[in-house]
Amino acid sequence: RRYEKGEYVRYMNSGVCRVDDICRQDYLGSGLFYLLRPIAHPKAAIFIPVDNEQLVNRMGPVPDREEIDRMIGEAKSKRLEWIPDRKARVEQFRPILRECGTVDLLRLSDCIYRQKDTLADQGKKLSATDEGILIQAEKMIENLFGYALQVEGEQVRSFLSAAFRGA
Repeated sequence: RRYEKGEYVRYMNSGVCRVDDICRQDYLGSGLFYLLRPIAHPKAAIFIPVDNEQLVNRMGPVPDREEIDRMIGEAKSKRLEWIPDRKARVEQFRPILRECGTVDLLRLSDCIYRQKDTLADQGKKLSATDEGILIQAEKMIENLFGYALQVEGEQVRSFLSAAFRGA
């Protein structure tokens, strides 16, 4: 798939980006590059070689409401179970953050939130590691869904809470 100048795409953990240009950058090598500008950090520049299939495959269209609903449904139907062993849990969670797959990020967030609710009922809190992983996942989801639905982060959290917990 070729992307056009002015198009908005998602790119890994950079979130939603605008394809600002398709240009040559001699200091980066020969060939054309997509110049991406993350909407969360518009002064940042990400150069993706147009002919690098592996990197271009990490770009994707911004989902519409129908696609978001489908992803939430898929995440709800394949919930992650909490792993009591911290090391094993982190080994499962880290690749999800690295790959930035939206359905997996939803599953991860849901899993941690369910554990957070369970711990809160016991008067306990999440570990700093689990809280940090949740914050990273939330930022990626909020960036993508916030842009797609044209809402702010808090509204995305409310939307997801209602979708997963019926709140």
